[in-house]
Amino acid sequence: MPKGTVAKHDKPSAKSATNGKADRKPAAKPKPSKPEPVEEEEDWEDEDGDEVDEMEIDEDGDEGWDVEEEGEGGLDEEGEEGGDGESGEGGDEDGERPTKKTKTAEDLEKDRQSRAEQKKLLQERKAHKPNAGLIQRAKKLWEHLRQKKLKPEDRQKYMEELMGMVEGKAKDIIFKHDASRIVQCALKYGNQQQRDLIATELKGNYAEIAKAQYGRFIVSKVLNYCSPVHRNEVIQNFYGKVRKLIRHREAAIVLEEAYSQFANGAQRTALIEEFYGPEFALFKTGGSRTIDDLFTANPAKKPTILKALRQTLDSLLEKGTAQIGQISIVHRALYEYMSHADHKDVSDLIELLKEHLPHILHTREGARVAQLTILHAGPKDRKVIVKSFKGLVQRIAKEQYGHAVLLTVFECVDDTVLIQKAVLAELVKDGNGPGERFVDVLRDRYGSRVALYILCGRNKRYQPAYVVKELEESDEIRARTSKKDDTLRKQQLLEAFAPLLMGTIEKNAGELVRDKASGQVVLEAARRIKDNEGVLKAIATLAEGTVEEFAGKNKKPEKGDEPFNAVKQLKKEADQSKQTDEGLDMSEHVLVNRLATFVLKELVSGGRRGMDGESEGEEAGKVGDRFAGLLFEKVEPNVGYWLRRCAQDPRRSAGTAFVFESLLKSGNEGVSRGLVAAVRKEKGLVRELEKQIAEARKEEVVPKANGEAGKKNNKRKRKDAAAGSDGAEGKGDAARLTGIEMFLAQLAEAK
Repeated sequence: MPKGTVAKHDKPSAKSATNGKADRKPAAKPKPSKPEPVEEEEDWEDEDGDEVDEMEIDEDGDEGWDVEEEGEGGLDEEGEEGGDGESGEGGDEDGERPTKKTKTAEDLEKDRQSRAEQKKLLQERKAHKPNAGLIQRAKKLWEHLRQKKLKPEDRQKYMEELMGMVEGKAKDIIFKHDASRIVQCALKYGNQQQRDLIATELKGNYAEIAKAQYGRFIVSKVLNYCSPVHRNEVIQNFYGKVRKLIRHREAAIVLEEAYSQFANGAQRTALIEEFYGPEFALFKTGGSRTIDDLFTANPAKKPTILKALRQTLDSLLEKGTAQIGQISIVHRALYEYMSHADHKDVSDLIELLKEHLPHILHTREGARVAQLTILHAGPKDRKVIVKSFKGLVQRIAKEQYGHAVLLTVFECVDDTVLIQKAVLAELVKDGNGPGERFVDVLRDRYGSRVALYILCGRNKRYQPAYVVKELEESDEIRARTSKKDDTLRKQQLLEAFAPLLMGTIEKNAGELVRDKASGQVVLEAARRIKDNEGVLKAIATLAEGTVEEFAGKNKKPEKGDEPFNAVKQLKKEADQSKQTDEGLDMSEHVLVNRLATFVLKELVSGGRRGMDGESEGEEAGKVGDRFAGLLFEKVEPNVGYWLRRCAQDPRRSAGTAFVFESLLKSGNEGVSRGLVAAVRKEKGLVRELEKQIAEARKEEVVPKANGEAGKKNNKRKRKDAAAGSDGAEGKGDAARLTGIEMFLAQLAEAK
């Protein structure tokens, strides 16, 4: 900065005047361009004792020193103290920053020499580290091995060279971040003999290695790439140390991987039993001892085992570790304790556990823990638990095990207003990301079960047997902790859910009826919700027109049809790609799509008996009759077209024919008579259909008897012969009639 810049104006500011008298410091000597070298060697290591990489040096080579720039508290060219660049403190009153001094060629040369000397000093200190030369040479090989496109013969050559370096020294170098990656690479790309050689060298030290920040990756690679013998050695090395490892941040991850992915049933039991007390960690038996077996063999030990189990769980939960959500062995320990402890002891544990529930729902034991927690909790704790699901309801609904937790919430929480606001409102809310629509929940295998539970309850047709069994087992606890009548609770939930569900179905009927999971939801919603007129009309409208007319509606807009919107077009293409990946073909007419024709047929037929023998009721039949009228109104102009299409390919168009057969057998007599009249209206249509069917039958390929398909065909013939009354011909032949043939048979009877 040029001399005299501070005194540019005659009258300095008050702050500058004060600093000029009270805070004036003597001129300091200029800072040397080369800082003094650091004497202590430890300053070149990080907190874990790891070597500092060359990449950690600044681009200018300043190795961590904070060099102050001119004009910011430094010295100007004359050795006078400069300001911080702000107005009134070494700058102009106008707030202008002083100009920086331009370095001369001599200054730049000095800086370059300083950086070179510092880099040389760093390399000298690295060279004094143990195995420094080995690691540097191995790094060069590692750079080749990590390339994915490396030829197999070159990889083998580099691996042999690398093994010659690290053999016998793996234990000494795996705790460094760079050397650890080298050993991981050797375990990943080496042959089985080379992998086992490294694992043999590490044998007996896996528990200690798992605690290291970089060593845990080595143990993970041994589990994934080495032979089963070494996997068992890793798990056996964890015996007696489980409670210590589970509390360690790094080791807990390795323990979970070994327990959940590689341990067999006996090994899992041997690991979990260390939660039961010190004696189970010290003395291992050959067989597996589950907690139920221990209580059966020695009931007197139950209080002692539960006490030890509770102490271990309390220490984990009170520590507040977020890793409990990823450690399934802890989920199992929690489930075993809550399954055998008294209601009072479980209630005491809820205070520590309720904040962790959203993180443990992805495992079966974790979901069961969440269910038991909700069942044993009081109204206040249930409110806290339900609110903790905020932002996660759709994800929980699509979890394989987590969706059952929502069913428990629907069963036992008395505050249905809370459920409506905290659960249902979020369940039906559409997000902005992919897969975050309510439609995606309904199309999900598990998400559809949540909607079906609200509609049908514990219907074994839709809910798995194990879920129904778990809900039935919870009735005893629910009777003590819930007060509201079950019928009233279900009615209130359905009333809150119905308008949200029906609006979504009406808007997205075309997508929902073409999917297997959501098609079941559409069926039950139309049958069980009274205000269903809009949904029935939306579904019936899908059957309008022919295949060619439907394809014309879906063609891309031509120029001038509508303004091009790039965002809408990209979103449309992304949705179509996602639907294609999921097996959803929106380009097919609903009367051609096999899943959609099943939904139409079931709606017209009015229902069937469930697996438990419970009838769908008279209301379902009335819905079927109303829907039959709406559907026939849409397909009546094209009856001949669809029947000819069925006759041309009787096997593949069976779904379409079954829809018309259900209309013919409908309880709505007006529809039946109208369909018969529509067929008779076209003279010679029946004969034309019969002729087309006969020609299509002749063209069917008969499998050779000596081939695999022939064997299957022969088996089916034997079954049909056994089913028939006359042996060769009987009920088996009738059962193999195509849909269009069955329709014509029904039509003949109707005449």
